[in-house]
Amino acid sequence: MRPLLSARPVVLLASLWWALGCDSFVTAPPSDPPPEESCDLADGPFSQARLLTRSEYRRTVHDLLGQTEDPTAPFPHEPEVDGFDNNASAHKANPLLVESFLRAAGAIAQGVKERGLEPLLPCAEEDAVCAELFIEDFGRKAFRRPLVPDEVTAFKTLYSRLQPALGHAEAIVAIVEATLQSPQFLYRVEAPKDQPEYGAVPLGPYEMASRLSYFLWGTMPDEQLLDAAEANLLATPEDVEGQARRLLADQRAHERVLEFHQAWFGLDPLASVARDNSPSGLLDSLDLSMTAFIDGVMWAEGGSISDLFSSPALYVDSVLAPVYDLPVPAAGFERHDLPGERSGILTQPALLTLLANHDQSSPIRRGVFVRDRLLCAPVQAPPPTVDNSPPDPDPTLTTRERFAVHTESPDCANCHMAIDPIGFTFEGFDQLGRARTEEHGLMIDTTGALVDSGDPTIDGPVSGVTELGARLAGSSAVARCVTGKWFTFALGRSRSSADECALAPTYAEIEASGGNMVELLVALTKSPSFRLRSPHPAEAAP
Repeated sequence: MRPLLSARPVVLLASLWWALGCDSFVTAPPSDPPPEESCDLADGPFSQARLLTRSEYRRTVHDLLGQTEDPTAPFPHEPEVDGFDNNASAHKANPLLVESFLRAAGAIAQGVKERGLEPLLPCAEEDAVCAELFIEDFGRKAFRRPLVPDEVTAFKTLYSRLQPALGHAEAIVAIVEATLQSPQFLYRVEAPKDQPEYGAVPLGPYEMASRLSYFLWGTMPDEQLLDAAEANLLATPEDVEGQARRLLADQRAHERVLEFHQAWFGLDPLASVARDNSPSGLLDSLDLSMTAFIDGVMWAEGGSISDLFSSPALYVDSVLAPVYDLPVPAAGFERHDLPGERSGILTQPALLTLLANHDQSSPIRRGVFVRDRLLCAPVQAPPPTVDNSPPDPDPTLTTRERFAVHTESPDCANCHMAIDPIGFTFEGFDQLGRARTEEHGLMIDTTGALVDSGDPTIDGPVSGVTELGARLAGSSAVARCVTGKWFTFALGRSRSSADECALAPTYAEIEASGGNMVELLVALTKSPSFRLRSPHPAEAAP
């Protein structure tokens, strides 16, 4: 195995790190949220340096270097905040992650050497002039902006010290490896401190290019976006909208949208669930079925938030079709529309299976999911002294009857009155998401209610999950919750009261579009919270 760059003069990398400005990447804590009546984004949370997540790192090295193998498999997982793994305050460098970056950089650089440097080099000459051209061209892509003179000098120094002993190619490989370890590559920084800043500050063109590309693609800006930044064509909402629509028309946006929904719905544990009497390959097929559903809603003509909760579509392959009593397709996945039975995301088999126990449904998990992920109205976690284990199956009782103990107990009733009536509307589906009308030969009662949902227009009795889906599909509060989830994903932080105020026109624009999912993303990129940031704390106005 080739040794890491540490086998070369380590002092060079250490001096390079500091020459490239490592100390400027120490981030300030977010400021306190402003008063509720404030709409001044200058008082909002400070824009922190954002460390690349595993998925962002993987895609970035692929687009930068053609890396096809996933280098992030040994990386530690990011902490989850608000359901997402890209929170700037929580996702910080730690010794294990730094070591992972070091090893990945060495392995990726070696792979570049083995594949040949020709695709990366702007010239064929093996001299310092060609090396400088490479440094400027490669650095612009890796740092998502042109290099400043001190950065160029630092890389040229590294080349000049290594080239006499190792040769031109090995010195170029060392530059690649050092670049992948530099803070400018690993972090997205949006708060320079070299000039006074007062009030809400527009993002610079290269900062905007990175914010757009990492939001909609989860990777570095392409050449067209960098060229737009260089020409200062990302300064107006109209400029941003044009680039956002271009990025959304690219296949890379599909993968990013799926990543958002995977996190929003909490689907990662699906791969490891165990369900009684399930066929081989079920979990993989369920995952692909969910992917097909999300793609079908998101990218359909006029695909809307309402469709997400009301679409009757179910996608099955040869594994899933027998489970759900549908014809087996000749190949791949086939769409079946089942109105009256299926109601959007609520009745997708992948989600119903995930939100269940191994041998029975789980009204609690399903009710909690709706309140937390879809209504943004979570209930408090139970005290640690409460026994959360589900009641054992009883062939003489339905699940609803067995779970009645929750609302009979004074210690549990307050929370479960808001959870269980939602979960009971799902009882028409078992632990594999199969439709049913009976359990143990007993008729199933799917009546329930929405209580204290945050939207009085949808509160009240509900009969079955199809009606529940219709309620959610028409709720402005749900639309705001969905928009808020996208906001959190886009900015890597929670909304402040200043954001809520500034987003009012964005909510109105999304509503005017009929809740169109693509228009939601475009509207977010044009919003003040996306295009502006608060000033650096050290530059606060007197």
